[in-house]
Amino acid sequence: MNERIAKTISVIMNPYIHPVYLFIVLTIHGFIGLYECIIGILLYSVIPFSIHLLLMKLKLTDKDVKNIVAREALLFIAITLYVLSASILRGKASIIPAVYSLNGVLLAVLTPITRVSIHVASFTPAIAILSYAGLTHIALILFVLMIVTAIARITLRVHTLAQTVLAIISSLTASILAVIIVEQP
Repeated sequence: MNERIAKTISVIMNPYIHPVYLFIVLTIHGFIGLYECIIGILLYSVIPFSIHLLLMKLKLTDKDVKNIVAREALLFIAITLYVLSASILRGKASIIPAVYSLNGVLLAVLTPITRVSIHVASFTPAIAILSYAGLTHIALILFVLMIVTAIARITLRVHTLAQTVLAIISSLTASILAVIIVEQP
């Protein structure tokens, strides 16, 4: 893959953008209401992205969050926001904070060991939630985009093949586990 194309893919498939797509698609298909959509976009995308930008402005991290402490801090903030959203996203929508929270915890555990690709791992919660909502055709498109993004991240030398494969396997496992837990009576 050409480096210029890889950079473009990395920008378009930024982890902060996935929740926006997800909440809009879930709203269009009637899985959640407009209120849940707006709250979801704020808690899962706008606030975490704003905090990331603030940390960059303060020179505490960079766009790829190479600093492990900053990465852990951003993950902790994201997990906190996901847990808070559980009070709003109820009923069938409770799958959303469950999947994102479990994925966040898993990424936080793996981060000190290796820099797992969050660009790649951030696809799997959306894939699991869309599949759960019966939107498997959209989930399959995201799966293909996840593979393309993994190749882009490797091309840019931001992550290794092992880090992207670990991101896919661990995050898919966490997503499936979260669905199973939520489905328990």
